[in-house]
Amino acid sequence: PIEDWTRTKRFARRCDVQVPTWLADAFETALRDDRHDLLAISVCTELCSDLLEGGVESLHFYTLNKPHLTREVVRALRSAPTASLRYVA
Repeated sequence: PIEDWTRTKRFARRCDVQVPTWLADAFETALRDDRHDLLAISVCTELCSDLLEGGVESLHFYTLNKPHLTREVVRALRSAPTASLRYVA
């Protein structure tokens, strides 16, 4: 999950990567509304769920010693009705 939107934007610019407009707009709004963590968890959970539904058998998360958002993503995935979740976490 995106822990720090400002740093993520800066990193994307340095790598010459375009962040989708819908994602950038969503995070800018979430920052203003103090809902960044909720959005980060939601977006990451949806992406992971799509991967699992597409046949990916396992997921690996780099938490960089900040596990709280990843922990919530794993909880959400485990509560989802997906058969492949034995490899999550």
